[in-house]
Amino acid sequence: MPTRTVQLEPRAHSEAACRKILEECIPADASREFYTAIRRIFIRKFAQWYVSAPGGSGIHGDIGADEVAKLEKEWTLLAALLSRNPPTMPNHDWRRLPREPQIARVLRHAWRAVAARNSRGRPGSDLRRQAVLALDLHHSDSKRWSWRVLTNHLCNCGQHEHPYNSNCQKNLRRETLLVKESLVELGVKLPTQRNNR
Repeated sequence: MPTRTVQLEPRAHSEAACRKILEECIPADASREFYTAIRRIFIRKFAQWYVSAPGGSGIHGDIGADEVAKLEKEWTLLAALLSRNPPTMPNHDWRRLPREPQIARVLRHAWRAVAARNSRGRPGSDLRRQAVLALDLHHSDSKRWSWRVLTNHLCNCGQHEHPYNSNCQKNLRRETLLVKESLVELGVKLPTQRNNR
């Protein structure tokens, strides 16, 4: 997994202290409820993993290697969804992370590794990132951000106007459903749909 190459220093930070540091490091965006929910659970899982991983303070000595590996897999999936920019762009989100304290350095390395792996993978990673943005926009105002408007706004296929129920629209809708299913499996509490005027 991506973080194995970072030497973890012994640390006495509690999970709560680690969460506080991560809250300061990872940009918040109160206008995006799905992003906020993903960010919240990512911070929790990354902090749990960090204090439990080999080389840690042993605060969570009761957590076994399988649970640590499961936490690492989960926060890796969530990190890809937190990224605001495609992995192929030079302004990766991890570049804005601080280099200190140690947990921020580990987060920076881990996020960079996730972005690098996604850029070499299938292009679906960018569609996943767009699906999270589509969910946020649709959730904020479903009348303004219909699925056709979202497709026209987010799709990079080259068409400026997509016909109703186009393949691109179907792909975006399918991906948003897959993202929602993944989030539920990862323990993310999804925002409830608003009644838009």
